[in-house]
Amino acid sequence: CWGMNREILFRGKRLDNGKWVYGYYWSNDMGNHFITLTKKDDYFCLEHFEVDPATVGQYTGLKDKNGVKIFEGDVVKGHYYINGNKKRIVGFVRFVRDGWHIEGVKQYEYVTTRLTPAFERIGITCDNPEHLEVED
Repeated sequence: CWGMNREILFRGKRLDNGKWVYGYYWSNDMGNHFITLTKKDDYFCLEHFEVDPATVGQYTGLKDKNGVKIFEGDVVKGHYYINGNKKRIVGFVRFVRDGWHIEGVKQYEYVTTRLTPAFERIGITCDNPEHLEVED
């Protein structure tokens, strides 16, 4: 609560056709995972699709520098500062104890930095693993 009003949204890849769907995430007692879509036209309609749980990611509440929503598992690129020096990072978005972070590998060194809207979304980890091969 804390007085914040943020959109709760998830995405996942459908098992039947491999397409991404966005909505509310839930699972049942049989181990199936679903995204439920809600649509409002003249009526309220619910549709749900079974998704691969390994692809499910939550919306961070942030948009990148181009206005694109950033989800957990997205690949982003940008810069961060360490000891006053500007460093480039390409990594995936992950929730860590105190918030959303970017985790990446740079020349065999693990790096992490806090996610901000200054980053640019360039793909999705499970669709674009090649983006995580980072050059200096």
